[in-house]
Amino acid sequence: MESPELVEGDGILDSYVSVSAPTAFVPMANGETASENLGFSMLDDLDSYWEDINDRLIVSRLVTESVIKGMVTAVEQEAADRIAAVKQEAADGIAAKELELTNLKAFVRFQNLDIDEIRSMNYDGSIQSLKSDSELSKVGGVSQGNESENWNDVNTTLDERQWEKDIQDKLKTMVLRSSIQTSVEDFEQRVWSENAWYLDSQRVHLKEKFSRISDIRIELDAILKSFPHTETGQLASQGSNDTDHFHRKSLSSSITSLSLWNENGKLEGSRTDIPETYEAASFSHLDREGLVGHFNNIITQMRRDHESTVQQLTEEFFSLKREYLKERGSSSAHKKDKEFDALRKRISEVVLKLDDFLTENENPPSSGVDARDLNSFKNRLDSLLSENHRLRDSVMAKKEEVKFLTNQLAISAEEKLQHSLIEANMVKTIEGLNSDLVVAHVENALVHDVYKCTLTDVIRCVKCDKEESDLKMSLMQDIYDVILSGTALNADIDSESGVEDSDMEQLIVQETFEIIFREALKDAEENMKQLYGEYLVETENRKAVEMNLLEIENKLASEVEDKERLKQEIAEFLKTLEEKEKSVIDLSSKLTNERKRLEIVSEELNKSRKKSSEQEILVCQITEELEEVKGQLKESLLQIDEDRVNIKKLNEELNQTLQDLKDANEQRKMAVALSQEKQTRFLLFESKENELRKQMETVVSEFQGMFSGFESKVAGKIQAINSRFENSVSQLSPLFKKAKLLKKSGRMYQQRLERKSADLQMAEAEVDLLGDEVDKLLSLLEKIYISLDHYSPVLQHYPGVVEILKLIRRELTGESMKTKQFSPC
Repeated sequence: MESPELVEGDGILDSYVSVSAPTAFVPMANGETASENLGFSMLDDLDSYWEDINDRLIVSRLVTESVIKGMVTAVEQEAADRIAAVKQEAADGIAAKELELTNLKAFVRFQNLDIDEIRSMNYDGSIQSLKSDSELSKVGGVSQGNESENWNDVNTTLDERQWEKDIQDKLKTMVLRSSIQTSVEDFEQRVWSENAWYLDSQRVHLKEKFSRISDIRIELDAILKSFPHTETGQLASQGSNDTDHFHRKSLSSSITSLSLWNENGKLEGSRTDIPETYEAASFSHLDREGLVGHFNNIITQMRRDHESTVQQLTEEFFSLKREYLKERGSSSAHKKDKEFDALRKRISEVVLKLDDFLTENENPPSSGVDARDLNSFKNRLDSLLSENHRLRDSVMAKKEEVKFLTNQLAISAEEKLQHSLIEANMVKTIEGLNSDLVVAHVENALVHDVYKCTLTDVIRCVKCDKEESDLKMSLMQDIYDVILSGTALNADIDSESGVEDSDMEQLIVQETFEIIFREALKDAEENMKQLYGEYLVETENRKAVEMNLLEIENKLASEVEDKERLKQEIAEFLKTLEEKEKSVIDLSSKLTNERKRLEIVSEELNKSRKKSSEQEILVCQITEELEEVKGQLKESLLQIDEDRVNIKKLNEELNQTLQDLKDANEQRKMAVALSQEKQTRFLLFESKENELRKQMETVVSEFQGMFSGFESKVAGKIQAINSRFENSVSQLSPLFKKAKLLKKSGRMYQQRLERKSADLQMAEAEVDLLGDEVDKLLSLLEKIYISLDHYSPVLQHYPGVVEILKLIRRELTGESMKTKQFSPC
């Protein structure tokens, strides 16, 4: 036998010779050393080719990473600067708005002070005019008493002064109104113009800033999307490209891993002790559920075995991969992958921050707030002016109110009489409500007694039904025991008649039980429905009484409020009119009486509330008793369900025993029929055997002589053929051994060629994908370079950006030169 290294080394050359020159078998055996050298040289060339490809890919990847890092840092710095500028501008705008608001508040305060001064001046003027009028009237009275001659002169002077005052007041009001309106209009126009100009400029500026930020976000998103996402595929391709080198160094480990697979491609370790075929006789004692459970257990066992084998293979795969990575030294690549992932995460975080900023500031600050503020200021000024007019009108109205105070006193006396009548009516209504409460209490007591009686009757009926059902269940269990014992004893004699009788009895019992339970449930449901309807009626009555009480309370509260209002009016009358103290004292005495009456009414209301609370307690007790009855009914229903389950179990046991008896009878009949058929067949066979025996004896006697000569001839020929066959076998034994070895080596070489071809195809596909990605990145770099070159005078102020532009320019010029060199022209 040849060594595995020799077989592995000359695989390609042997397959080539066997395919291209099948007649040259002897020269191939003589030139084994040349085939080994050619095989090793081809493998070394492939290894060097893959190493060059890997080195180039690593270099290109490092270059792209460095370029992308520089671009990302520049973009991040620019984005941070732009965000800081936007924040600073927003802060400046907010500060300017705050200053404007403070100025507006100061102006409004100044206007409010002016209005207050105007009010005080008007009040002082009106008071002084009233005092002067009263003094003049006094002086006029004195002069009328003392000097009757100058009466006409005084009247004329008073009229003239009054007319002059009226004219002066009107002129003052007109001048003040015109001045205030003009100042307010000028201020509004000035504020509107300033705010409109400022807000328009801010809006345009903010739109530009937000458009720049959105452009930066789009560029970052494009860079993030342009990152290569096939790092795992690159690792897999590198691993598949270097599998031959790894197999040469660790052939023993690969042979041990491949020994798990047999020739059919199935795992040898995954074989269990499950038979390939099943016999029906082995499952005759199982029913359908048992068969399903048996095969489910088999399936779960197979699944576990499969999972264990898969786990073993994955562990071996990862162990081999670790060894391979240790030999290849892929720690630097992993570090680069980690740095690349960190860079990607950082870019995604920046993009998310920009999205949050854009979503927060999606709607730039509009002029709605300032417009609302100005509208509010305008409304306040209008309200102040209207209030000023209203106060002036109220001063004039107060003068007229003084004249009508006497009339109001008479009206108040009439209202007091009406209130006394209303109080008498309220007392009557309270007495009627008390009588209604007494009647409701009596009705509640009667309903409570009726509920107790009905519930006790229902509970007694349920208990009786339960006891009857228990007795019937015990009787039926005894009957079933007797029936089962009778059927077990007389199964061989009267199986069919017993089964029919038991089925009939079972059906009759089931129907009786169903009728009993249905009637009991119907009675219980009807009783519960009646009780629930009565309870609903009682609750509705109670709610109606409560609503009436609430209406009465509201009326009393309104009456109390009216009385308090009357007290205030009486106090004002006492201050203004000292001449009618006696009438006020009478009214106060009446009010004290009314207070006493109200206290009496409140006490009666408290009593009625206590009675209603007692009724609520009674209702709660009734509901608790109803809940207890419901619980007892639920327990009885559960007991009935349990009885039904027991009846079903007994019926199932009866059916099972009857089925077993039927099966036993059928098996017995079949056994009797089979025994009869076997006896008839045995008799026929014996008769035929005797006839054949006689015929065979005659035939054997004839052929014995013929076969004796034929045997001698055949023996001689067989000896000659055996001698020739032994000679040929001895000559062909070395050729068979060589053929077996060649077949094995051919299979191994064919498998290796298939693997290498598959790896090469995968590598070519991955190289094509990487080339496409490199082209996309270069095109994106060109676009970014064009856009950045367009802003080169601005970017010169940023450190590092110009160097990145130069590096990108060098890379692009170098790539264009390479494409020109490698072009077919």
